[in-house]
Order: sequence, then structure tokens, then C-alpha cells
Amino acid sequence: SWVKAMQVAAGLSFLWVMAVALHFLDFFLHHHYIPLCLIMVYLVVLFVPLNRFRRSTRRSLLRNLTQIVTLPFGSVGFAQFFLADQLTSMSTAVADGFYTVCYYSRLFHNSKDPNCQVERCFDTTTNYKFCVTFIPYLWRLMQCLRMFVTTKKTLHLINAGKYFSFIIVVASGFGWTHLISPRWLLVTASVLAELYALGWDILMDWGFIKGIKERQLLYSWTAMYPMILLLDILGRFMFLTTKSQGAIVPLMYAEAFVICVLAPLEILRRNLWNILRVESEMVRQLPLVAFSPPVPVLFLPF
Repeated sequence: SWVKAMQVAAGLSFLWVMAVALHFLDFFLHHHYIPLCLIMVYLVVLFVPLNRFRRSTRRSLLRNLTQIVTLPFGSVGFAQFFLADQLTSMSTAVADGFYTVCYYSRLFHNSKDPNCQVERCFDTTTNYKFCVTFIPYLWRLMQCLRMFVTTKKTLHLINAGKYFSFIIVVASGFGWTHLISPRWLLVTASVLAELYALGWDILMDWGFIKGIKERQLLYSWTAMYPMILLLDILGRFMFLTTKSQGAIVPLMYAEAFVICVLAPLEILRRNLWNILRVESEMVRQLPLVAFSPPVPVLFLPF
């Protein structure tokens, strides 16, 4: 059930909090290896073959990830593009993964000066993170094109344009950091891409193209809908700062602080987006089933 899944997530989050605390409190001589240990624990939990930690869910996650990364040969269903949408909100985490690989590979090669590795890998990540940051958007773009080829529906091309606009944002950020393109191009591309995505959220992903009165609502707490809409708007344009790659927050450490704060807020925004996206899909499927799917207790009226 979703309760057990939340328990597993809470346990993994607790490990993350403990790792951060131990890292900053310098309880251990080699505290630079604490994040690496945390990553190893997460990988063990994900790949351990034992019937623990929601094995069926982990297998489903790995299977769907395989379908995503093998596009255009992989299949595209609701589970695949729903998961790929989550990955687009983790573009900062993807770039951080690139930095992590750089940092520990250099640290193992030369462990005498860890702070020197930080400066070197920061420069390397700034120069090459474009190569990895755009990958989640590319996966989602390929899914839309695959759906268009299969269904011949123009809506999939319009949806593909949304993800292509974010690839332009990432490319503009790369160009601006290397003094190839102007700052205004990056800011303009970012704003237009977020407006594009926001419009698609409301009209298509959440199914409000005919208006809120014409769409069936499964949650009786109707005040939730405008709240999520407002938070989605705020979250999108706050997360825009992390995609600007220094165009909005130019200072190195100030930018790192802003990304550290706003990237988790984007994950929160995505989870709120998920509530209405799943509901919209349930509404589409209701005519095909003979029962109404259960609604989590969390969203029942007070």
C-alpha cells in the first residue's frame, strides 16, 4: 500500500538527514566519504534481491527505467512517461551525480587535498553538465515522438515541443556560461518554457481544458485544487533559478545555496503535480472500469 511505501521513503530520508548531520559535525576523520556511504546504502536497497524493501516495487521501477533509457526501442505507457516526468524534475540531481562521480574519482586518485577536488570538479561540472542535464528532457521528448508515431495524434507533437523548449533552456545556459550566447536569451527561453509547461499542466495533464466545472473531481476537498495550482506556479518559477545556471544568481556560493534550497522544493511541487496527474488519468479510465478507485485518506474532507 501507499502507507508502506511512505514508511520506506521516511526511513531512507532519515538516513539522509543523519548523513548530512555527520558530515557537517565532522564526527569522523574521513567525513568526505559519508555521502559515498549513503549512496552505497541506497544502491544496495535498490538492487538487493531479498524479499524486503518492497521488492515488487523496486523491480517495477528498474523495469520501467530500462524501458525509458532504451528509447526509442522501449515501450511507452503511463508508468513509463509518468516516471520520466519525475526525472525531469531531478535534472539538478542528475548534474550533481556527474559532480559526485568527478569528486570521488579524483579523491581516490589524490586524497591529500579534498578541498582542491571540490574546486576542480566544480569547474568540470560547470563546463560539461549540459551533457547530462538535458538527458531527462531528451527521454521525455523521445517518448512523445514515439507516441506520435504510434497514434498519429498531433497533441503528442505539441507535448514534445514542451520538452524541446527545456532542452533549448539547457543549451542556452551552456552557451551563456561559455560566453557564446547572451544572458537575455537564457532568461527569455526559461520563462517561455515554464509558461509552456504550466499551460500544459493545467489544460492537458490535469484535464481542465474544458474548465474545472466540466471535469469530474475525485477529491471532495475542492480547496486542494486551487492550492496545488498556486503552488505549481510558484514552484515552477522558483525552480527557474536553478535552470538559469548563474544568469539570475551569478555568485558561485549564492547559486549553490539557492539550488540546495529550491531543488527539493521542485520535488515537492512535482509530488503535488502527481496528485492531480494521477487523478486525471483515473478520471479518463473511469468509463472503462466498473468501480471507482479508492482515494487516499489524506485527501478526504476534514
